[in-house]
Amino acid sequence: PLRVAASGGHHEVVAALIAAGATVDLVDDDGDPPRLVAAQSGHHEVVAALIAAGANVDKAMNDGRTPLYIAAQKGHHEVVAALIAARANVDLANNDGRTPLRVAALNGHHELVTALLAARATVGQADNDGQTPLLAAAAGGHHEVVAALIAARASVDLAMNGGATP
Repeated sequence: PLRVAASGGHHEVVAALIAAGATVDLVDDDGDPPRLVAAQSGHHEVVAALIAAGANVDKAMNDGRTPLYIAAQKGHHEVVAALIAARANVDLANNDGRTPLRVAALNGHHELVTALLAARATVGQADNDGQTPLLAAAAGGHHEVVAALIAARASVDLAMNGGATP
């Protein structure tokens, strides 16, 4: 019930279930905890309630995606801010080595890239293919993101495994 309520953004139902002793980190077969589905849908009040109830902010799905990764991918600013404030690991990568900063850069989420950099995300952390956040942003043509990453001292010549550079 908690996962379903979290997914729907039903803050008051989530609060009632937490008060009744619902397990905040219970997962489904894919490893999705309630705060991850709330993060994916941008339900920041639900995410905040689950964090306040002691949910593990870094608990990942089976594929390694964390709530911060999902929120950064979807562009949910308030959820990212809540997770950063709760000290989520900004450099925790999924199974492919992709970090929240890389996925935010890939999708052109300038405000999120700035927030992740301010939270000390590693600017040059590459995924398993060697792609850095700067290369992802450059490939997508996201000028503001590229500028922010360069300002944060991203290496402009760091190549992917196949040799491609930004």
